[in-house]
Amino acid sequence: MQRFRNKAPGDRLDHAFTMVLATGDSLTGSPTVTASPATLTIEAPTIVAGQVVSWISGGVVNTQYELTATAATALGRVVVVKAALHVGATGLDDSALIGSALVGGAG
Repeated sequence: MQRFRNKAPGDRLDHAFTMVLATGDSLTGSPTVTASPATLTIEAPTIVAGQVVSWISGGVVNTQYELTATAATALGRVVVVKAALHVGATGLDDSALIGSALVGGAG
């Protein structure tokens, strides 16, 4: 599972999901990105240099989100990548959350 840098509810940041593809394959179509819980604002994702990229904002302080990016490939495969994103208080240093943000989120 990927882990994105922590953000505050007021941040609007781009997030790139690394998609592992077979040799000769490429992403195609319109990817999707969802969050659980569903209290983030996720702008329409795009394909950029073999990655699914989406701008994400909002969220609830002290909430760990599981993001799921799904994309089709030119060879007919469907690739799904999960990522963890922690929303913390404004000004909270990322390093303060390294241990606590991942509890129960890895896997």
